[in-house]
Amino acid sequence: MNWKVFSAVSTILVNGVVLLSLLFSVFILHGYSGQDTIKHTQVIPNGYLSTVFNSEQIPQANYQWKSESNQLLSENIPDVQEYARKNPEQTLKRGAKVRFYIKDKGHELNGKQVLLFLSQNGKKMQVENLQGTFHAPDKAGNYLFEANFKAEQGTIQYISMLRVR
Repeated sequence: MNWKVFSAVSTILVNGVVLLSLLFSVFILHGYSGQDTIKHTQVIPNGYLSTVFNSEQIPQANYQWKSESNQLLSENIPDVQEYARKNPEQTLKRGAKVRFYIKDKGHELNGKQVLLFLSQNGKKMQVENLQGTFHAPDKAGNYLFEANFKAEQGTIQYISMLRVR
Protein backbone atom coordinates (compact mmCIF):
# COMPACT_ATOMS: atom_id res chain seq x y z
CA MET A 1 0.00 0.00 0.00
CA ASN A 2 1.20 3.48 -0.87
CA TRP A 3 1.55 5.36 2.43
CA LYS A 4 1.83 8.76 0.72
CA VAL A 5 -1.58 8.31 -0.96
CA PHE A 6 -3.10 6.99 2.27
CA SER A 7 -1.68 9.93 4.23
CA ALA A 8 -3.02 12.47 1.71
CA VAL A 9 -6.49 10.88 1.59
CA SER A 10 -6.74 10.66 5.39
CA THR A 11 -5.69 14.32 5.74
CA ILE A 12 -8.39 15.36 3.26
CA LEU A 13 -11.01 13.26 5.09
CA VAL A 14 -10.08 14.64 8.51
CA ASN A 15 -10.11 18.22 7.23
CA GLY A 16 -13.49 17.58 5.57
CA VAL A 17 -14.98 16.20 8.78
CA VAL A 18 -13.68 19.18 10.78
CA LEU A 19 -15.06 21.63 8.21
CA LEU A 20 -18.46 19.90 8.15
CA SER A 21 -18.55 19.91 11.96
CA LEU A 22 -17.86 23.64 12.05
CA LEU A 23 -20.51 24.37 9.43
CA PHE A 24 -23.03 22.20 11.27
CA SER A 25 -22.27 23.97 14.57
CA VAL A 26 -22.72 27.39 12.96
CA PHE A 27 -26.00 26.23 11.43
CA ILE A 28 -27.28 24.96 14.77
CA LEU A 29 -26.22 28.02 16.75
CA HIS A 30 -27.31 30.56 14.17
CA GLY A 31 -30.24 28.91 12.47
CA TYR A 32 -32.18 27.91 15.56
CA SER A 33 -31.59 30.97 17.72
CA GLY A 34 -34.62 32.83 16.32
CA GLN A 35 -37.76 33.76 18.26
CA ASP A 36 -39.60 30.71 16.96
CA THR A 37 -37.67 28.50 19.36
CA ILE A 38 -38.38 30.60 22.47
CA LYS A 39 -41.31 29.27 24.46
CA HIS A 40 -43.65 31.92 25.73
CA THR A 41 -43.48 30.57 29.29
CA GLN A 42 -39.96 32.01 29.46
CA VAL A 43 -41.31 35.48 28.70
CA ILE A 44 -43.94 35.53 31.43
CA PRO A 45 -42.72 36.36 34.96
CA ASN A 46 -42.59 33.46 37.42
CA GLY A 47 -44.34 33.48 40.79
CA TYR A 48 -42.86 31.95 43.94
CA LEU A 49 -44.06 31.02 47.42
CA SER A 50 -41.31 31.24 49.99
CA THR A 51 -40.94 30.28 53.64
CA VAL A 52 -37.87 30.46 55.85
CA PHE A 53 -36.75 27.03 54.64
CA ASN A 54 -38.08 26.72 51.11
CA SER A 55 -38.99 28.59 47.94
CA GLU A 56 -41.16 26.97 45.27
CA GLN A 57 -42.29 28.20 41.87
CA ILE A 58 -46.08 28.51 41.53
CA PRO A 59 -47.69 27.59 38.19
CA GLN A 60 -49.24 30.27 36.00
CA ALA A 61 -52.87 29.55 35.23
CA ASN A 62 -54.71 32.29 33.36
CA TYR A 63 -52.82 35.14 31.76
CA GLN A 64 -52.86 37.76 29.04
CA TRP A 65 -49.36 39.13 28.71
CA LYS A 66 -47.67 41.30 26.12
CA SER A 67 -44.10 40.20 25.44
CA GLU A 68 -41.20 42.56 24.72
CA SER A 69 -41.82 41.97 21.00
CA ASN A 70 -45.46 43.12 21.54
CA GLN A 71 -46.80 39.60 20.98
CA LEU A 72 -49.92 38.90 23.05
CA LEU A 73 -49.54 35.65 24.98
CA SER A 74 -52.62 34.18 26.60
CA GLU A 75 -53.87 31.12 28.43
CA ASN A 76 -57.36 30.42 29.71
CA ILE A 77 -57.86 27.52 32.11
CA PRO A 78 -61.56 27.10 32.90
CA ASP A 79 -61.16 24.96 36.05
CA VAL A 80 -58.26 26.39 38.04
CA GLN A 81 -58.89 24.10 41.01
CA GLU A 82 -58.47 20.99 38.86
CA TYR A 83 -55.39 22.59 37.26
CA ALA A 84 -53.92 23.26 40.73
CA ARG A 85 -54.49 19.65 41.78
CA LYS A 86 -52.47 18.42 38.78
CA ASN A 87 -49.45 20.47 39.91
CA PRO A 88 -47.27 19.92 43.00
CA GLU A 89 -48.87 21.18 46.20
CA GLN A 90 -47.09 23.32 48.76
CA THR A 91 -47.02 22.23 52.41
CA LEU A 92 -47.03 24.89 55.12
CA LYS A 93 -47.17 24.91 58.89
CA ARG A 94 -50.17 26.58 60.53
CA GLY A 95 -49.55 30.29 61.00
CA ALA A 96 -46.20 30.16 59.17
CA LYS A 97 -44.90 33.37 57.64
CA VAL A 98 -45.12 33.03 53.86
CA ARG A 99 -44.07 35.35 51.07
CA PHE A 100 -45.33 35.44 47.50
CA TYR A 101 -43.09 37.22 45.01
CA ILE A 102 -42.64 37.51 41.26
CA LYS A 103 -39.41 37.31 39.30
CA ASP A 104 -38.88 38.48 35.74
CA LYS A 105 -35.57 37.61 34.04
CA GLY A 106 -33.92 36.93 37.38
CA HIS A 107 -35.04 40.20 38.99
CA GLU A 108 -37.70 40.45 41.65
CA LEU A 109 -40.58 42.77 40.79
CA ASN A 110 -40.84 44.84 43.96
CA GLY A 111 -43.59 47.34 44.59
CA LYS A 112 -46.10 45.72 42.23
CA GLN A 113 -49.60 45.13 43.57
CA VAL A 114 -50.58 41.49 43.89
CA LEU A 115 -53.96 40.34 45.21
CA LEU A 116 -53.79 37.09 47.17
CA PHE A 117 -56.70 34.74 47.87
CA LEU A 118 -57.26 31.47 49.72
CA SER A 119 -60.25 29.24 48.97
CA GLN A 120 -61.55 26.34 51.02
CA ASN A 121 -64.89 24.53 50.74
CA GLY A 122 -66.14 27.00 48.13
CA LYS A 123 -65.34 30.07 50.26
CA LYS A 124 -62.85 32.51 48.75
CA MET A 125 -61.15 35.00 51.08
CA GLN A 126 -58.76 37.80 50.20
CA VAL A 127 -55.53 37.49 52.17
CA GLU A 128 -54.17 40.58 53.86
CA ASN A 129 -50.52 40.93 52.93
CA LEU A 130 -47.71 43.41 53.12
CA GLN A 131 -45.66 43.33 49.91
CA GLY A 132 -46.64 39.70 49.38
CA THR A 133 -45.93 38.57 52.96
CA PHE A 134 -48.76 36.88 54.84
CA HIS A 135 -49.40 34.17 57.41
CA ALA A 136 -50.68 30.70 56.54
CA PRO A 137 -54.10 29.91 58.01
CA ASP A 138 -54.24 28.75 61.63
CA LYS A 139 -56.65 26.00 60.63
CA ALA A 140 -55.14 22.85 59.11
CA GLY A 141 -56.51 21.70 55.76
CA ASN A 142 -56.22 22.03 52.01
CA TYR A 143 -56.53 25.47 50.42
CA LEU A 144 -56.47 26.81 46.89
CA PHE A 145 -53.92 29.64 46.72
CA GLU A 146 -54.47 32.30 44.07
CA ALA A 147 -52.30 35.32 43.30
CA ASN A 148 -53.48 37.88 40.74
CA PHE A 149 -50.82 40.15 39.30
CA LYS A 150 -51.56 43.18 37.14
CA ALA A 151 -49.00 45.30 35.28
CA GLU A 152 -48.75 47.39 32.10
CA GLN A 153 -47.98 44.23 30.12
CA GLY A 154 -51.16 42.47 31.25
CA THR A 155 -52.43 40.14 33.96
CA ILE A 156 -51.23 36.81 35.34
CA GLN A 157 -52.96 34.43 37.73
CA TYR A 158 -50.80 32.03 39.75
CA ILE A 159 -52.49 28.97 41.28
CA SER A 160 -51.38 26.29 43.74
CA MET A 161 -52.84 23.89 46.27
CA LEU A 162 -51.64 24.52 49.82
CA ARG A 163 -51.67 21.86 52.49
CA VAL A 164 -51.61 23.49 55.91
CA ARG A 165 -50.59 21.18 58.78
